[in-house]
Amino acid sequence: MNRVNVIGLGPGSPEYVTPAAVKLLNVSDVVIGGTRNLGMLDFIPGLENIRFERYDITGRLEDAKSFIISEMAERRVSVIASGDPGFYGILGFLKRFLSDEELNVIPGISSVQYMFAKIALPWESARLGSIHGRSEDLTALVSGGCAAFLTDSRETISSIAKRLSNSGFGKRKMYAGCNLSYPEEIIHSGSVDDFIAKDIDNRLCVVVIADE
Repeated sequence: MNRVNVIGLGPGSPEYVTPAAVKLLNVSDVVIGGTRNLGMLDFIPGLENIRFERYDITGRLEDAKSFIISEMAERRVSVIASGDPGFYGILGFLKRFLSDEELNVIPGISSVQYMFAKIALPWESARLGSIHGRSEDLTALVSGGCAAFLTDSRETISSIAKRLSNSGFGKRKMYAGCNLSYPEEIIHSGSVDDFIAKDIDNRLCVVVIADE
């Protein structure tokens, strides 16, 4: 039985896909992923095998379980994910029904890692979290020092800043990076209080609260 490749595609731009990821994709028989990530395959430098079957799991993640189990016996299966699959990614889902021995994980550059690089801030002591499709106690996260978390469109950056300000973090340095690695990338900075009045499209954002 083949191992299932779990491949991180990086923060978004095809140029951040690693050579290790390209090597495995080139020998895959079927590639499983969301609509956006599957579309990205056509633009990855060095990817020559564009004849593999594509299986879109957008809106039907649970269906992927039976498909993967049935296909992995005879075919080389790769599951792709944005960022790193182990950071609030698809790896947790796959480990519900696949053993460690059945998985071959290829790390990708996470959007959080990319964000810290863009603002030239060391992050070995940062506390990491996510409010992307889930809840997170931001007060507890930020109170421990430098923190970073993923966002989604359910709550605006302004609203997040207001919550943090009300918890006493209004003077802390804040960064919000949106559409990271894409041509329309923009990184905002200021105090937490400054962000309360900002109107930011936060569909694809990483927020960093510096320890200062």
